[in-house]
Amino acid sequence: MGSKYTFPKTTIYYYVKEFCRRMGRFDEKRLSEWEKGYLVGFFVGDGCLNFRAKYYSYITKFALNARSERVIASFLITILSKAGTKPWTTTEGNRLNVRVSSKGLYKFLKKYARYELENGKSRKRLLLSEISKRKFAFGILAGLIDSDGHARRYWSNSFSVTIWTASKVLAVSIAQLAERLRMKTSIIREQHSGFGSLNSCFIVRIWTSYVRRNAHRLRSLKLQQVLNEISLTKIGGPIAQR
Repeated sequence: MGSKYTFPKTTIYYYVKEFCRRMGRFDEKRLSEWEKGYLVGFFVGDGCLNFRAKYYSYITKFALNARSERVIASFLITILSKAGTKPWTTTEGNRLNVRVSSKGLYKFLKKYARYELENGKSRKRLLLSEISKRKFAFGILAGLIDSDGHARRYWSNSFSVTIWTASKVLAVSIAQLAERLRMKTSIIREQHSGFGSLNSCFIVRIWTSYVRRNAHRLRSLKLQQVLNEISLTKIGGPIAQR
């Protein structure tokens, strides 16, 4: 590489040493189908890809809430480490970023998702034609729930599971993926204010009865937290006593 660009090797190493130190070979064979799907879902929900040709670096970033999603971040890091990568974290205000330098992970994610223009904006797309295994599909939904979704308890044993996105096309794809797994959904469009303007938000709601039936297959951390709260209430645990 040094001879190709006529730079001393020491100069090149100075600029890329941090990436070299953090690079790891992504081996998807180390992961279960569910874990692979979880990475894809999390990326589609709150991830981004960055290829810098100057440094020949492939960076994948997953964004989480620094206050409320540290447990999810640790779980995500565990999966990434299991696959052979070396994730690291950075904090920007209330945002906790999990970053990975890996060409293998970069290519793996692009196999199942890609960027396309929608109403003049770049949006991620799920490539449903590449998704055929049920455990993989359940992992995708779990990753979407833990990244861009909500599991909320209302009263007694009532709760809801939703996935939020600014893309209508992605919302439809998520609903179609859930339908493949025999889970009924509904899509609601809402207007939310942000940066001085109104933006459309599409909310995919997975019907609660189908979530209950498939909770052991979804294994979303946000969903499990709600179900644990409901279980504690039923047996007169801490929640019921407050």
